[in-house]
Amino acid sequence: MSGAFLHFTAQETLALPAGHILMLNTEERIVTLFHAEYVRAQCRLTYSAMRLLFLLLLAPNGADYAELLACLHSKERSLFTATSLTELRERLAPQIHHWSSWLKEAEPETVEQALKKVRRVIKERNGLNTLFEKHHFGMTIRVLYGKGYLLTGAD
Repeated sequence: MSGAFLHFTAQETLALPAGHILMLNTEERIVTLFHAEYVRAQCRLTYSAMRLLFLLLLAPNGADYAELLACLHSKERSLFTATSLTELRERLAPQIHHWSSWLKEAEPETVEQALKKVRRVIKERNGLNTLFEKHHFGMTIRVLYGKGYLLTGAD
């Protein structure tokens, strides 16, 4: 995975339907689902949605709130060149540490306000889940209550 085009196979990402490949064009923010040589689904994402999707694709057990917030708020330009979750976490380590500490110390109302942006990117009208359903990607993002979010196959 390098450059503007990133490929994820069903073997690498359990959320993908069997035999499918997901391609991310990070410069144009276009996500394409292929089966064989055919395009099965395609859509354009917001920059925030592309960043969260990339993190969730690398995180087979889900991403916690600190990781999600760090990914959204990071100014890291080379985020999409990470080839593993470990590498991505290393690049975001200062931000993850900041958000983890902040989440523990902040007032519940303030935490809810910060997490609202994550929820918006995932659940609202132009959020990832809506786009996945509308364009038939066969994936969804589920909440890990009190922890974060997990990319899974749709039911």
